[in-house]
Amino acid sequence: MTEPRRTESRKTVAMLAPMVPELAPLKRKIPLQRTDEGNGAYSHVGHVGDVLVVAAITGIGTQPAKETTERLLDGIAVDHVMVVGIAGGMGLSVAIGDLVIPELVIDEATGKQVRPNVLGSATPRGTIVTSDRFGYDDETNARFIADGVVSVDMETSAVGLVCEARGVPWSAYRGISDRGDDDTVDVEVLKLAGADGSGNGRALAKYLLRRPWKILYLAKLGMGTMKAVNVAADAAIAACADVR
Repeated sequence: MTEPRRTESRKTVAMLAPMVPELAPLKRKIPLQRTDEGNGAYSHVGHVGDVLVVAAITGIGTQPAKETTERLLDGIAVDHVMVVGIAGGMGLSVAIGDLVIPELVIDEATGKQVRPNVLGSATPRGTIVTSDRFGYDDETNARFIADGVVSVDMETSAVGLVCEARGVPWSAYRGISDRGDDDTVDVEVLKLAGADGSGNGRALAKYLLRRPWKILYLAKLGMGTMKAVNVAADAAIAACADVR
């Protein structure tokens, strides 16, 4: 699919999904089509009304997210960047399937803070903490929750910091897929996803061979992920109408 020519009246939104399952509902709902026109800056293109949408998968983690955002902004001028995907819930104020549009995002490794741009009538709430760590100890979880942290992820601050440095407006839409405030999520599950969330069948088979009782757990996690990716995608798509 050839990218439409960008005009002064057309707005362009970039949607960055960390993993394949997070891009999937955007591909279906917008819809998005695969394209080679981005020359590596993005992989999919579509329209939401008069808004041109370009999209890419960042991969899991802060460094891949940073590099993908830089490559995207080097390759195309956009009016707004959206991070769209899942996150681990923190505290009693969020449940599986809830949408988080954060007021504040903190990069846990550096302590740097960024504030997403609020689009339309959306009501942001709480803080997202981003890091490459998978799981925190009970003391850290309690401190996060007391400080207003409602979710944790591995990419949002990296995207936000690049956008802020380049003066590009950005926002984040994260659906709660699992708990980040307890030990119910096995770190081995992250390895099953692979670098882009496309899945590793051999690793999954080995995981279940050693832990056959985890089948129901993985099914529950999958259901939570489906709820989360859809609520995040719906919010991002709706927000396109408010890009100025």
